Amino acid sequence: MFSERLLFLLSLCIVFNIRDIEHDKLSAVRTIPSLYGIAAGKTVAIGCLILSVSLSVILHRQSIYNTSIILAIIIAVVIATALILSCSKKSSEYFYIFGIDGMMLLQPLLIYSCNFI
Repeated sequence: MFSERLLFLLSLCIVFNIRDIEHDKLSAVRTIPSLYGIAAGKTVAIGCLILSVSLSVILHRQSIYNTSIILAIIIAVVIATALILSCSKKSSEYFYIFGIDGMMLLQPLLIYSCNFI
């Protein structure tokens, strides 16, 4: 479960590196987007999300109750993927504050809501 959450958060961190790409290049900070470009950063971030979902399916496939947890995680990953695909170094600060940072809150809320389904 730790690896699943870590991969989800890593994908969001890479998006913040896209936002800061110019500053990182000037400061000689080596990030995936600054070394390989924005497209590669997005690809790695989405790959992390795919691995995260894969681990979720492996961890939570044992019972019917956990099917709703998998669904909640898939919903969060689909939304995160849409945000990652739409991000650029010119995206507004609100996009990052409410969109990307919001994903760190949305995923646990979706999982928590599975207790009431």
